[in-house]
Amino acid sequence: MSAWPPLGPLAPGEFAPAFVAPTRGNGAFHFTTLPGRYVLLGFLPPEAAAGDAALAAFADIRARFDDIDMTCFLVAPRADGPDIPADQLPGQRWFFDAGGAVGRLYGGRARWLLLDPMLRVLDEAPLDAPQALFARIAALPPASRHAGGPLTAPVLIVPRVFDRSLCQRLIEVYEAQGGQESGVMRDVGGKTVGVLDPMKRRRDVIIEDEALRRVLMGRLETVLIPMMRRAFMFRATRLER
Repeated sequence: MSAWPPLGPLAPGEFAPAFVAPTRGNGAFHFTTLPGRYVLLGFLPPEAAAGDAALAAFADIRARFDDIDMTCFLVAPRADGPDIPADQLPGQRWFFDAGGAVGRLYGGRARWLLLDPMLRVLDEAPLDAPQALFARIAALPPASRHAGGPLTAPVLIVPRVFDRSLCQRLIEVYEAQGGQESGVMRDVGGKTVGVLDPMKRRRDVIIEDEALRRVLMGRLETVLIPMMRRAFMFRATRLER
């Protein structure tokens, strides 16, 4: 069994931290007003040359950012000034992070961070190596179908709770163990007992890898449970094994 690393901050599926920061059009822009579209955050370093190179790379996908399906905010680690390029509307604006609070909230690294329309982390890339991320952005479906299908109330649909590598690992565990029929519970002779019913069959596996179980629980706690709390004002405290 392979070892699984602990979940780091801002893993895919987690909510991006909320903040308030000045823009050119709003001295106290609330980040939490942005849901409903993909959001690309570009955390720029103090060095002007690195920032210019990042902007030049972004120009290749700039046309996708229309403020309807996608918007981009570049985070400058200083106050507004003549050395910072103009906003390009629609779709590209600046946050001014003179005190560095926003940068620290997001880990203090220069990088690109892509958020889904629920403001959850979707992907990231180094500021100077965005090619794979930008290719993914170019191929994204419309924001209304980011979950793979329509999001219809009152059902809560939470995409990307498990990433592809974790799904593949679970498939490998299932195929290695073969699964076992779990059956259903019935009242028999006044007692609730498990029985196998050909009308309702399911094959389950028991995950014995403690490290893998911790990863699964971590994803539920950091990705699924916060969405349940936001949608239903309810904090789940129990898990049906």
